[in-house]
Amino acid sequence: PGGAGVPPRRDAPAHGTPHAAVREILPDRVSFPRVYQARTTPAYGTPEWNALDVLAYLLADGESSRLQKALVREAKLVQEVDTYLLPTELQGMFGVVATARTGATAEAIEERIASEIQRVVRQGVGEEEIAGAIRRIRRDQLAGLSTLEDRAEALAHAATLLGEADALNRVMDAYLDVTAEDVIHAARTYLAHDAGATLVVVPNGEEALDDAA
Repeated sequence: PGGAGVPPRRDAPAHGTPHAAVREILPDRVSFPRVYQARTTPAYGTPEWNALDVLAYLLADGESSRLQKALVREAKLVQEVDTYLLPTELQGMFGVVATARTGATAEAIEERIASEIQRVVRQGVGEEEIAGAIRRIRRDQLAGLSTLEDRAEALAHAATLLGEADALNRVMDAYLDVTAEDVIHAARTYLAHDAGATLVVVPNGEEALDDAA
């Protein structure tokens, strides 16, 4: 017979508090260095998570995004850069991934990423920039609900993490309430410090594996 059910855990681990950073270097069969950064954030479904999702989009979604402009087009440090935010229950995870160009160092890439985050904190963001990021989020959300299977998975995800399937609609609608001040506060609280983990994958001198491998 099955045992007693495990009660859901609701006491989220601490996040957003500066602590000793972790940085590791991993030699591997790659052609170019790649920087992976990750920081803990509030859980999916919270207003802070939504603000961080908007920040992720304005940092790296599209040619005109801040990290694309600063690292790819201006400094020419990286071939590509992307951000992500995991929609998980007890806490989320905000990540940045950047692949270096020939001659660029991981340290220079990390410094420029930090500089762009600090620029959000110190100089702020415009309401038009926020509105554009929210439009792109809504576009991707609707594209992600294009099939019955997609909708079933999204509703099940909301029901599992937030207690009811209809919470999906509330989370989507909550983006319309995100302001520039919310995004600046999220950047300052969760990203503009050394807390978190950085992994730098560097070439080990062996022939690189292809993408399929």
